[in-house]
Amino acid sequence: PDAGVDLMQKVFKTNRAFLGPGVGDKDAPIVTLMNVPSAGGPHGSWDLNKGGLEYDELIDSLTTATKQISHVADYFCIACNTLHKTQPNIEEFLIEHKIHSKFISIVDTVKDYCIKNNVKSLAVMGSLMTTDVKDTSPYAPLSKNITLQSLPEKLRDKQQTALEMIKVKGPKDPEAQEY
Repeated sequence: PDAGVDLMQKVFKTNRAFLGPGVGDKDAPIVTLMNVPSAGGPHGSWDLNKGGLEYDELIDSLTTATKQISHVADYFCIACNTLHKTQPNIEEFLIEHKIHSKFISIVDTVKDYCIKNNVKSLAVMGSLMTTDVKDTSPYAPLSKNITLQSLPEKLRDKQQTALEMIKVKGPKDPEAQEY
């Protein structure tokens, strides 16, 4: 849930900066935060490769949440880079069920920003799957427009361990903070 709360706080902060001085609570956008424990991480090949029970359960959780959030939101986002591996499933689900809410993709947003700002090179931080920019990363398709830096294996492993510890023990856990 921490990633969703963090994203929500950034939306409010950005809204304040956009509107300028003197804005208050009544100027904030309407935001709905939906936590879906059954879709919680950490994630990897065990639940994001098609064909397995864990994958099917994850897709079911995400599509159920998509249907629920569509009743209260015109736009929605998943606050997890790795889960953007499911973006095609979510977009297909929206079309099949004639849902008019729009999925805002972090990956597409990064791509658009990089193109607009002439960013030529990018390093992706995150899970092993997310940082595998040559293969399994949801960011891999960006390599057509942007040079994606491959992080050293040792750093990728360390990030994965840190993410797993944070997801299991929480971000304030002393052992997790060592990473």
